[in-house]
Amino acid sequence: MVPGQPLNPEVTVLSSTSVKLTWESPLQPSFSEPITHYKLYYGVVGDTSGESDVNVIETQYAVTGLLKFYEYSFRVVAYNRNGPGASSARVVCHTYSDGKKVAL
Repeated sequence: MVPGQPLNPEVTVLSSTSVKLTWESPLQPSFSEPITHYKLYYGVVGDTSGESDVNVIETQYAVTGLLKFYEYSFRVVAYNRNGPGASSARVVCHTYSDGKKVAL
């Protein structure tokens, strides 16, 4: 059995080029395989060139190197030994237009 959908994804804008994503592990039946990692997919809203992705072990990740004052979309997929589960809901945010930063 593949993992369920990661729950409650949230994005916090940290600066004009970085954001922090957090989410909760999917609800898993006791007999299912443990989650081995997550894959975080993200991209500029409206850009048809596709999404970038990164493998993540924990239920949070800071994405850096984003473009200033762009709208980004994020989603998370949990993986286990049997493969990928369902994608989380998408979350969207705008990066800042200036050098404003938020402390971690």
